[in-house]
Amino acid sequence: MSTTGKIAAIIDDHRIAIKVDPNVIKDEKVSIGDNAWIISKTTNIPDPDDESKTLGSFTDYKDHLEVTSVETNYVIATKYVNSGSALTISISGKKEFGTLDSGFIGKDDPVIKTGDRVIHVGDMVEFEH
Repeated sequence: MSTTGKIAAIIDDHRIAIKVDPNVIKDEKVSIGDNAWIISKTTNIPDPDDESKTLGSFTDYKDHLEVTSVETNYVIATKYVNSGSALTISISGKKEFGTLDSGFIGKDDPVIKTGDRVIHVGDMVEFEH
């Protein structure tokens, strides 16, 4: 995952708006159906044999949503849940909204809590094509 964006707005308890570079959208590096992963934190893994080097990094995520709309300079991502089998979903073609746990707090305090993690405006998001 290398394409990133930043949460611009929390629309309701199912959807967020993510600011994305217009060139990324123009080049179709983000499209409907892509996964949007809200980043919790990235930890560098140090090399135990050489403190000046790292072995790589590990990224922990707060939540996972699906891109459902692409605009000129932002995308909308929606939280869905699986209800029933994949066969049921493929036959009906419908998905059920998932709630980002404790729900939409409100326009003046746009924060969604997921367990002990909190999703904020300004959080970074990675996209998976």
